[in-house]
Amino acid sequence: MRLYVRASAISTVPRLSAAIPPIAERSAPHSDPPHYKVYNGYVSGSSIMESLEILTILWSREGRSLVLFFDDRKVVSGMQSAFATYADKFPIWASQSDAMTQYAIWVALQAEGLGANLQHYSPLIDSKVASEWNIPADWELNAQLVFGTPVAEAGEKTFKPIEDRFKVYGA
Repeated sequence: MRLYVRASAISTVPRLSAAIPPIAERSAPHSDPPHYKVYNGYVSGSSIMESLEILTILWSREGRSLVLFFDDRKVVSGMQSAFATYADKFPIWASQSDAMTQYAIWVALQAEGLGANLQHYSPLIDSKVASEWNIPADWELNAQLVFGTPVAEAGEKTFKPIEDRFKVYGA
């Protein structure tokens, strides 16, 4: 599984298209049992948690593996210094590139019949993740993608009408 995720990331990430190339995002795939350490450490280290959070975390433990997504703040800072005119935009662009990476890897996993759940437990788990896997201090954790073999269909979601969220002009 780890080799597949690594191969998917290596073949997918460089192909992402953006005005500013995705140079600041970093990902760290983990296969079990290491991904349990993130959730076990958080559950056992917390004194107060809402029941919904507990259920979500316990569900996450059932995933087969985990990909952690980071932005490299050192790279973003370097781009801000090199291109001062756009300095305030680089954190936004880094976040957008990271989102594209998350989506591309999700789609690659889904194409192989795997299910995924994107989660955001930062900053709750940041120090645990950093110490457990010796993550560089400049890497900022953005999201965690838990994936594995689906055990059920995804639940129904409700959305605002597409006409309220997506506009096409000049067509």
